[in-house]
Amino acid sequence: MVEQELPTAARLNYDGESREYKRSGNQMYFVFLLALVVVFLVLAAQFESFLHPFVIMTTVPLAVIGALVGLWMYGMSINVFSQIAAIMLVAWRRRTAS
Repeated sequence: MVEQELPTAARLNYDGESREYKRSGNQMYFVFLLALVVVFLVLAAQFESFLHPFVIMTTVPLAVIGALVGLWMYGMSINVFSQIAAIMLVAWRRRTAS
């Protein structure tokens, strides 16, 4: 390992692309939360309700989790066809909630 080969005075630090990757990884959580808020507000404006967007935003991830559990239970893989089916499932859940 590097720690065994280097002297104790040596310091390791992130540099270049790895530093940018680490910095952007910390900002990813804030951007994801902000995207969820924007999507919620757009859906609230579209449905003119605060309850319907909440229902949609909770049922869609649950439907995707259910699809993944179904794939796992039957020993199937995640391929192009299952990804298309998941997108159709999300679109169907959104359409039936309105």
